[in-house]
Amino acid sequence: MTTTLISLDDTVRGFAEAFTRAEDSFRTAGKIYADAVREFGQEAREKFAAACPKIAPTTWRRLEALGNGSLDGRLLTAASIGAAALRRLPAPMQTKALDNGVDLLVGSGDTLRVQVDNLTREQSAQVFAIDHIRDASAQRAWMETNATRPATTGAAWRVSGGKVQVSRPCSLTRLDLARMLAEMG
Repeated sequence: MTTTLISLDDTVRGFAEAFTRAEDSFRTAGKIYADAVREFGQEAREKFAAACPKIAPTTWRRLEALGNGSLDGRLLTAASIGAAALRRLPAPMQTKALDNGVDLLVGSGDTLRVQVDNLTREQSAQVFAIDHIRDASAQRAWMETNATRPATTGAAWRVSGGKVQVSRPCSLTRLDLARMLAEMG
């Protein structure tokens, strides 16, 4: 009995070759689909969907965008929050952001270069506008406008241990002051 051991390098090489073929196949499929939609419209969408019912509607939209050249192929299956925002932008911006990362302005005023897949929901909203990637000054403006504000629910003050503790800016009426004094004893 002979046992053949396949090296890790051979396994990696085989995977890389298979993945490259899959990428090429997705590009070809996207081009076929986009061309059919361009020529036959909604009828093509319906026939393709009926022929391949396991393909989700979002995947059809992405395949069409890939076939039209408006989607970088790396975003076809990407599931991150940053990738979702990046899909709305023109393909050249997508490619540049995927290749180089994006600049993210942080609270200290420093700018960090971050990969799109590492952005949180709020950071993604800060970095990506509807049709472009914000520069540092636009991100600063976004942060000023959209900064998380502390909740204003609950009492603005409380009496504890004979002292009044104020939790947020507020205005006090005579009645509030009388209540404070009564609670202080």
